Amino acid sequence: MPPSTFVNDLNVAAIRNLAGLATPMALRVAVTLGLTDRLRGDGAAVEQVATELKVSPVALELLLGHLAALGIVERVSTSYRTTVYGATLCSDADNGLTNFLHLDMAGGRSELAFVELLHSITTGEAGYSRRYGQDFWADLDD
Repeated sequence: MPPSTFVNDLNVAAIRNLAGLATPMALRVAVTLGLTDRLRGDGAAVEQVATELKVSPVALELLLGHLAALGIVERVSTSYRTTVYGATLCSDADNGLTNFLHLDMAGGRSELAFVELLHSITTGEAGYSRRYGQDFWADLDD
């Protein structure tokens, strides 16, 4: 049977969900910016948070909309606030997710090195060194 016989919309959707980078990156950016910590309790308006973080309010609104669709934050009146589920991403949750997701921490940086996987497979060289200019252990020492 030709491969197209096995292609169906459910398989395509499932693979898109596995391969999409929007959600993993949205979670990483949220943790790096400390959004779930900042939006605890009553939350805050997008403009206020954007000003505090020195980020684009339009882009932040889009990010928060995506996070709301995931259940990480919720829209309340003219603000967003962290949900109980989203509190799992707070820095004091003590579950290892901050290190794993934060783009400036060891775990987050090592995860991002996977964008160099093709390089690693074709050359046998570490992707981390290619991405960051030094190996993982040297990077930890800095």
